[in-house]
Amino acid sequence: MIERGGDLMAEVVPNVNRNLLMPIVRSNVATGSIVHTDELPSCRAGLDRLYP
Repeated sequence: MIERGGDLMAEVVPNVNRNLLMPIVRSNVATGSIVHTDELPSCRAGLDRLYP
């Protein structure tokens, strides 16, 4: 995750299910931020509610 002109945050995860990814995203990305993803279904389902 990176903000323009900001720092990069990366983390190795054991899998890409929603229950694992969403807490990581929520703790590192401010609500209302614009988020661009590769449309992975486990991300898309939770991101739509928190981020435009």
